[in-house]
Amino acid sequence: APLDGTSYSALVEACVQAGDCQRAERWVDVMQGKSLPLHPGVCTALVQLVARRGDLSRAEQLLERASKARGEASCLAYNALIGASAQTGDIARAERLLQRLS
Repeated sequence: APLDGTSYSALVEACVQAGDCQRAERWVDVMQGKSLPLHPGVCTALVQLVARRGDLSRAEQLLERASKARGEASCLAYNALIGASAQTGDIARAERLLQRLS
């Protein structure tokens, strides 16, 4: 039987929990190629993982991608990226992200 969105989301989440960003993103690509919805919690976890690793540009790209795919992004994902931006001294990015939430 073909996998559904829930099954793929579970795969993405397992990759995130294992700290494997690349594999998680590949599964997200597969999901989007099949027009399957990505659970917002899974997207948030992936954004948080990438942000914690200090790749703020990539985390922001993932956030944008989630926003385009779902029409919205989780406040938790925005908060994770805003916090990581502030911690690294990228106040301009933090302010820009905060404005998007307003």
